[in-house]
Amino acid sequence: MGRAGDALAAAAREAFTDGMRGAAIAGALLLLVAAGIAVAGLRHIRVRDNAGRAETLSPSGV
Repeated sequence: MGRAGDALAAAAREAFTDGMRGAAIAGALLLLVAAGIAVAGLRHIRVRDNAGRAETLSPSGV
């Protein structure tokens, strides 16, 4: 490939991995924010039984 080609390939590889790292971090942060919103939104949901009475489930689901 030659020196110029090797340098270009190394620069492209570096740019690709930096971009992938940034995308992975952004995706992980987005996932954590979405999980936090889901937990906050679902924390006080009440479940109704067949008779229409509201029940609050414990964290263990019992």
